[in-house]
Amino acid sequence: CEARINDEATMAMIKRSAHPSVAQLFIKETDQWVGSQGDSDEEDVSSGVDDMSLSEPMSSKTSTLLLVDDNPDMRKYVTAILRQQKNWIVHAVEDGQQALDFILDHVEEDAPDLVLSDIMMPVMNGFELIAKIRADERLSHLPVILLSGRAGEDGKVEGLNAGADDYLVKPFGARELLARARVHLELGRLRKDLERKVQARTQELKSVNEELFKSEARYRVLSVFSPVGIIHTDTRGQLVYANDQFLKILGLRDMDEASRDGWRRTILAEYQGAFTERFDMPASSPIDSYPHLMLEVQLSILAGSPSHGDTTDDNVWALMQSDPIVHEGFITGHIFVATDITERKRIQRERIEAIQAAEALQFKRARDAEMHRHQQEQFVDMICHEIRNPLNGIINNADLLRTSARDRLVIATQLQSNPLLKLHEDDEEAIDAINLCAQHQLVITNDVLLLSKLEAGLITLSNVPFDPVATMRSVLSIFAAEAKNKAIDLDLTIGPGLDKDPVIILADSNRISQVDINLLSNAMKFTSNAPTRHVRVKLSLERPEPSSDDAILHTSVEDSGVGMTEEEQANLFKRFSQVNTNSHQRYEGSGLGLFLSKSFVTLMGGSIDVRSAPQKGSTFSFTIKAKILDPTQLEAPMGDSSPQLGSAMQRVPSYGSGSGKRILIVDDNSVNQRVLQRHLTTEGYICTIACNGREAVQLFEAAYQSTTSLSPPQPFDFVFMDIEMPVMGGLEAVQRIRE
Repeated sequence: CEARINDEATMAMIKRSAHPSVAQLFIKETDQWVGSQGDSDEEDVSSGVDDMSLSEPMSSKTSTLLLVDDNPDMRKYVTAILRQQKNWIVHAVEDGQQALDFILDHVEEDAPDLVLSDIMMPVMNGFELIAKIRADERLSHLPVILLSGRAGEDGKVEGLNAGADDYLVKPFGARELLARARVHLELGRLRKDLERKVQARTQELKSVNEELFKSEARYRVLSVFSPVGIIHTDTRGQLVYANDQFLKILGLRDMDEASRDGWRRTILAEYQGAFTERFDMPASSPIDSYPHLMLEVQLSILAGSPSHGDTTDDNVWALMQSDPIVHEGFITGHIFVATDITERKRIQRERIEAIQAAEALQFKRARDAEMHRHQQEQFVDMICHEIRNPLNGIINNADLLRTSARDRLVIATQLQSNPLLKLHEDDEEAIDAINLCAQHQLVITNDVLLLSKLEAGLITLSNVPFDPVATMRSVLSIFAAEAKNKAIDLDLTIGPGLDKDPVIILADSNRISQVDINLLSNAMKFTSNAPTRHVRVKLSLERPEPSSDDAILHTSVEDSGVGMTEEEQANLFKRFSQVNTNSHQRYEGSGLGLFLSKSFVTLMGGSIDVRSAPQKGSTFSFTIKAKILDPTQLEAPMGDSSPQLGSAMQRVPSYGSGSGKRILIVDDNSVNQRVLQRHLTTEGYICTIACNGREAVQLFEAAYQSTTSLSPPQPFDFVFMDIEMPVMGGLEAVQRIRE
């Protein structure tokens, strides 16, 4: 064996050993290395170790190993084996205390990566060394391999239980020592890396936890002092956290009462659907399935709640808003924010009640105003009716006086009495003044009555077939005498559409005639004092669509009167408006004629305008919508007036003067009775008077009854019937008579 070991120093160390057993162990170990090469005298221990070390992969990182053994020969032997490895630095000490001191001295820098320690050593044995190492947190990862001559399972178990990472029994092979050292170095390195990563992760988690703690602390502080209620629930609506304000708003006494889904019990049932739908969604529902929730809910606060005392209140409202909590793409819960809007709702309710009260008051005022307006209209109608009755009496009596005056004129002429002739002239002048004043008052009364009906919406159109040319000629005939007396040239021009065969149209002839009369009255009035006096009326009919029966009737009245400025024209069609402040004194009038004319024209779907200049006269033009009729399809022949009036006149028999026919006069006004009776009696009629409709019906029935067989019935040939009368009105009386 000695011949095969080239290292004489090592051989000498073995021979000098005080422990023969140790020498035997080395020799045995050497025999194991070279047993397979018994015939080679050139190989030594070093070359054997080198060959073994090069056959295993080595880490390129430098490692520090600490060998602890009280036997110097063993230290040299093991050191020689370990130092053959590249990048391995080996330190050797004699006992555990030296090893511990070395480790503690180098714990911050160049600390050993592996400790190989004998067990039985003076000062501090291997077990004590392991205990010290494992007690220090800085060294807890340091791997330790125990080297012991104690074989058997008990020794190995004892070493591992003491905290060793491995247990190697002496004698051991160099390959096994190196293999185990290499494994534990790598495990130690991995353990250090893992420990470093664990510490880094721990520090990171610690920092995160600290931030979370701070964030949670801030969140809780904010939630505690927040004026709104805040709760955190899981995905099923179970309560996780709620601040005091939320409990107060929902009328909950404490967290126990709000736990799980108890916080939802104060929300009325009709508002629960939105929450149930949100909490019943599957966990796999996409995030888009959870939109922002904003809902006003009504609460039922129980008696004894902290916010409402001992009374139950069902008029508490809260604005609930919610958004999901998203973590790594998944819904983990919900955040709800509750705002007490009871006061806002109360203000809204009071505002609505105030609005409703104001509307009710406004409606009452409008109703009262309408009633007052209706009463005013009735009053105006009554006044106009009462004014027209005496006016009719005045006009009719003036006509009677004129007839009597003319009779006296005949007598005065026969007697050739100048004083009587002079009295006749005075009487005629007085009668003309009376008639003029009465007529003027009648026009104003009729205008006011029409205005009242117009504003009340009582004016309706009565469309009848008529000839517009014939109707216009009838209107012009009314002004013929006045035009002659005032030397005014009154002319009618028939324009396109009406200048050939007679044309029958369907429209309200009465309203059109009223507008014509108003315009002609103004034209005659303002032209009477002009240097050049003429009034020209133009009438034409336009058909926008030749194939249609729709038509537009154009009427214009041109005069050579005083004319108007633009400022005067601006207010011309307003109520009670006149050309200037002195016009009512110079020309008289109520200022209603043009307003009524415009209203009638507008009602008939037309328009009216004026063109005028000072001292150059005025031209009033208006249009109305009408329909053209085929004369061959009309049942009644057309005359100058409407068919209804024409047919009615055809039913009236023509009587001459002094015919002796019986006429019934029905009127509650005694003046009208006397005037009519005098007129008719003068013409030879026999008149009977009735003061109301009932008397008329009774007289009519009595006239058809024969008192004796020799006296036949004497029915009435004609009836003059007033409409508004006490006891029974004229319309009802006529209906009774017809029956």
